[in-house]
Amino acid sequence: MAIAIPTVDHLDDEPVSVEAYTSPKFFAAEMANVFRKSWLFVSVASEVSKPGDFIVKNFPALNASILVVRGKDNVLRAFHNVCAHRAARVVAETRGNAARFTCPYHGWGYDLAGQLKTVPAAEGFPSLDRSRCGLTPVKTGAAAGLVFIHLMEKPEQDLATFLAGIDARINEHAFNGWTNAWTFGAELPVNWKCILDNFQETYHVFHTHRITIGDRSNGPGNPMGHPLSFDFFGPHRFMDIWGNLQHAPTFIERAVGPYGSIISNGAVETRAGRATSAPKRERDPAWSMDVFGLFPHVVIDITPGILSVHETVPVAVDRTIWTTTLYYPPAQTAAQRVAQEYASAYNRDIVAEDVSLMQTLQSGMMSGATKSLRFSKIEALCRHLHHNVEQRVRESMGHGG
Repeated sequence: MAIAIPTVDHLDDEPVSVEAYTSPKFFAAEMANVFRKSWLFVSVASEVSKPGDFIVKNFPALNASILVVRGKDNVLRAFHNVCAHRAARVVAETRGNAARFTCPYHGWGYDLAGQLKTVPAAEGFPSLDRSRCGLTPVKTGAAAGLVFIHLMEKPEQDLATFLAGIDARINEHAFNGWTNAWTFGAELPVNWKCILDNFQETYHVFHTHRITIGDRSNGPGNPMGHPLSFDFFGPHRFMDIWGNLQHAPTFIERAVGPYGSIISNGAVETRAGRATSAPKRERDPAWSMDVFGLFPHVVIDITPGILSVHETVPVAVDRTIWTTTLYYPPAQTAAQRVAQEYASAYNRDIVAEDVSLMQTLQSGMMSGATKSLRFSKIEALCRHLHHNVEQRVRESMGHGG
């Protein structure tokens, strides 16, 4: 029996204007009314789990560099990565562990709580009030094993409200402590939504990934790899992916499959791992992975043994910093480590196929050959993202409704 495309009655099927992907004015409104007014993903919480652990997240289109650090008191804090002296960037590294932070320009030093502690030649600042010259704080919080920041001094929603509903769905998976990580990324000549669109629909899999994925995500009864279901939580999105249980494993898949997932929980992979990392909620026997679209700029895939985070950071209307990071539980044996290495190389090849095609989208939209994009029912998550962005942008530009 063929699987049916899940029905999403509240989403229309009208064409979407390419203006949302090509207009500098639209992009500026997105930065002001979507990114500055939303909680933004920073990292998986396990990356800042110990005192002194820090991450720097740069948002070029927002002129923001944010330092997130776990204090000696185990409290997670975030600050603008800007020195109180002459506004230099204090921390150049993207991540690490430190006891304090020293500005490379003139040596002003700050502790993990952002307080100014060191001022070289302090006699030159006779009226300096150090208590008022710490790093400027930024709202931060952690939920569902993930860390977020908010650039507004008084966010319109707290983090719990922002993630309401989808946080529980993410918490069905146990990935706390997954610290083995591999990252791929590049600055791509496309709008940020082009990248998210790619990672939150399965319509392209049959053609784009015919060689790498083959029949893992399509097969008898589901030749186009339709998702099993869609779900929506305010501005956030979800789908669970079908996997072909009749997939015939290759030689290497037979060798590494018993020790960890390759891309999904297909028939070849061990079921032993499901006991510790499978979701708590019962799934369809053909379930392969869960896909979460976290508004505005992240798509997360979770399957037993692999957490994939696809992140977009806008630079300009036609330029985006993309990263995909794969997280695994710490390998307990050499065989598990080999399985993770193979899974990383396999996933690298898959996203390389995505990137090679995504890079053509922006020039195609800018060419004037088409004024509209057309999303199918299978691409419901793409349309949902567009609707939520469009609503916020149009309201800010005086075209609400």
